[in-house]
Amino acid sequence: MKVTNLCNIICSLLLGIAIFCSCSKDDDSSYGITNTPPNTSSSTENNDDNLGGKDDDKIDNEKEEDVRYYVKYKLDMPSLHINVRKTIRFVTENGVQSFDTMDMQWEGTYGPLKKGTKLFLECASHSQSEYNYSQTNYHGCIYVCREKEPFVIKAEDSGKHDISLLYFIDF
Repeated sequence: MKVTNLCNIICSLLLGIAIFCSCSKDDDSSYGITNTPPNTSSSTENNDDNLGGKDDDKIDNEKEEDVRYYVKYKLDMPSLHINVRKTIRFVTENGVQSFDTMDMQWEGTYGPLKKGTKLFLECASHSQSEYNYSQTNYHGCIYVCREKEPFVIKAEDSGKHDISLLYFIDF
């Protein structure tokens, strides 16, 4: 008995909800209600300047100039010899930077940078021995991200001798 009463109550509620929801916004027009946003004018003024004109281009250019990019450089320079000195050159927000190292790995993140910036990563060994070159395998990558987006690999190179990577920020 209690289950039947509960089912009747639930059915009544569902029927009431279905009737209430069957009303649409189109029905409002019969009551004099319109969906026109406030503070809009129906007059035909000359608004050609705002329709894809110069002002929109300025806004797009300003937004594009405000976009910040960041670069991450990675180098793996494994060698059987720990005393191989290498020079690493790369671009940061402060221009071209370089340093010498005997490390077997290096990573650096720099920015903000602007669209169109020429990025490069170079690694040159100072070893005089061809044997040291044959025992080394360089691998370098340039990753770029826009604003808070994830880093994306944009350039990659591997080799036994010096490596050089180049990428222009263009997205």
